[in-house]
Amino acid sequence: CVSVYDQATGDWVGTSHCSGQEGQFTTGALPAGSYLLFVNAPRGFASQWYDRAASMQDATPVEVVVDETSAANLRLVRLVRGGASLSGVVVDAADGTTPIENVCVTLYGAQYMSGCTDAEGRYTFEELTGGDYELTFTPPDGSPFVAQNVFDYTVADDESAVLDVALQPGGRFTAAIVDDATGQPLAGCLQLQGAAYDDVCSYDGSPIVTRGYPAGDYVIKFEPTDSS
Repeated sequence: CVSVYDQATGDWVGTSHCSGQEGQFTTGALPAGSYLLFVNAPRGFASQWYDRAASMQDATPVEVVVDETSAANLRLVRLVRGGASLSGVVVDAADGTTPIENVCVTLYGAQYMSGCTDAEGRYTFEELTGGDYELTFTPPDGSPFVAQNVFDYTVADDESAVLDVALQPGGRFTAAIVDDATGQPLAGCLQLQGAAYDDVCSYDGSPIVTRGYPAGDYVIKFEPTDSS
């Protein structure tokens, strides 16, 4: 899957797109400008910034021009299976013991992997190569907890590393998207920009309940989906 970032601000522009069986991906419409692409590579390949860069600072920008389709061919490097592992438990920071289930844990760096915590709050990544990693811990929609990032976490070759994480509670948004003329509910998405960035959708017109977010100011945008 490919995530798109604004080069000027470094912000995720709210679009992630996965390739099909033929390896092709297509983004939605983007305003003219310069963008950076991050490739969440499938298992066995190295995740990277376009074009084969290890960091956002070293990424090659892709220019988007009005009424034109820009091309970016991504060449992935195959990884050798490593002998390291990383595991841990995700808990509620309020008491430090209550496990949190269904937190999506994503590992970026020397390899890309993702998975969710079980009923005991546990996650495990195996066959890792040694190197530096970034991890994101994202609670499911409706959860009161705030997502958390862990940067520059180093796993040594053949190490059985352990990283336990405690998530803080935050504030949540609830919203209903309706037709102004009829009052009928609409399928649509709530986009947040501010102290955190997120895109939460309802595809059947049911009310939206977000996960927790840190305190701060937000700009909120509502957009109907294609089915509305």
